Amino acid sequence: MDLDDVKDAVSMPVEMAQVGEFPSIPTVSSGLVQLEAKLNSILTKVDSLDLQGTVAKIGPLADEFKLAASDSRKTMMEIGDASAAARKMIESFNSPEFAKLPTDLKKTLTALEKSVASIGPDGAIQGDLLRTMDELRGTLRSLNSLATGLDDKPNSLLFGRETSGNPVPKAPKN
Repeated sequence: MDLDDVKDAVSMPVEMAQVGEFPSIPTVSSGLVQLEAKLNSILTKVDSLDLQGTVAKIGPLADEFKLAASDSRKTMMEIGDASAAARKMIESFNSPEFAKLPTDLKKTLTALEKSVASIGPDGAIQGDLLRTMDELRGTLRSLNSLATGLDDKPNSLLFGRETSGNPVPKAPKN
């Protein structure tokens, strides 16, 4: 018990009261009592929280966090691998082989242009192809004449053709 003069207390005169056979002095709560009341209020609120449910939910959440951390590590490793591959590809652009590429492409395109020009309408291959086609037409005409002759006279292979100066006109076939 602490007997202090409290300046903020009620300024009216207070009378002594009697509690049972003992006289009672009017009192005011001190800071310690107020602190105890606040602490009791906080403990009551903490006691009413569902801590067991919260702790039960933390377990699966921690497992999910572990999986996410593992996935993150894998992703970071894949990013590292991709970065290394990109770096290697960029370094290959600085190689002497890559420097020769435009010259090689130019040579290839020049050779391709020459090949295409030889196939075109004024090209050497086109002329050769036309001459070959003309020779083939002539050969086919000769074969057609031979086939017609054999059809008309099958023994002409053995005895030769008739060489009379007066050929007999053929009748139309029905």
